[in-house]
Amino acid sequence: MEGVYMASLQGINNNNQVMPYRDEHLVMDFALQSAALDAERMVLTRKEYDLLSLLVQHAGEIIPREALLMQVWGYGSEIRTRTLDVHIRRLRKKLGAVVFSDPVARRDLEAIIHPFVREATDRWFASLSPHHPFAVADIPLLFEAGRDVDFDAIIVAACAPETELRRLIARDGLNEAEARLRIAAQLPLDQKIGKADYVIHTDGSFAETDRQVGEGVSQLRNH
Repeated sequence: MEGVYMASLQGINNNNQVMPYRDEHLVMDFALQSAALDAERMVLTRKEYDLLSLLVQHAGEIIPREALLMQVWGYGSEIRTRTLDVHIRRLRKKLGAVVFSDPVARRDLEAIIHPFVREATDRWFASLSPHHPFAVADIPLLFEAGRDVDFDAIIVAACAPETELRRLIARDGLNEAEARLRIAAQLPLDQKIGKADYVIHTDGSFAETDRQVGEGVSQLRNH
């Protein structure tokens, strides 16, 4: 049954009434199906709301795609998988509209997310066989979170600023102003390049990018 997972998240009081969820930043009223992040109300569809509820319930956990499909729709299929991707993109865009227009909200969100990312990354590295010559973690906001000191080598993928802007708009369905806000929230690319041990330039063809990746792997094996 759609949405039944919300009961454990919401909590039930002694009068068998559903209680709203509230923490320092996020407020969700389940009776009204409304949500507000740092007092900024978000207008969500039912599916977006269900997804956000599920993600709040399992904060810090990796949720398989199949589990999301079963919880929100009750079944999975190729069409539902594509639909899920659309709803996730829309939900991310709505959350982004709040956090990227408000530096305080963004810092609050990062303070929530970064410890979970660090824990998951450390747990993954610890699970690997010591016979692996090296392992790679793909971490957004690596420098901004101060995590570059945790690794033996840093790889930065870089492209021209106009290419970065165009790709971000196409990938996330943003307008130019929204995309520029997201780029401005990160360390400037030239500074990232200056801090990197290896730089892979992605302006060219896939073959050219693959060639650079292959060269980087060879160098890392001999690091």
